[in-house]
Amino acid sequence: MSVDIPVFHYKTRTADENDIYSYGFAFTSSDLDGAVKSLADLLPDMLRLAETEKACQLMAAEIEKRAGESMRWNT
Repeated sequence: MSVDIPVFHYKTRTADENDIYSYGFAFTSSDLDGAVKSLADLLPDMLRLAETEKACQLMAAEIEKRAGESMRWNT
């Protein structure tokens, strides 16, 4: 099968991976810090999941296409 699987790349705003807070601290609660940190921690796993999901979709479409071609040859 010739299925091109996408690979997602990401980078943080700066070289320092701890520099993820792009808002002012004066009028925000510490709960927001925790939520942003949790999301930043999940991002690599979410991207890997998106890659896997897209790969499955592309391979399923290719399998269906090949099955259809095979059925035409067998009739």
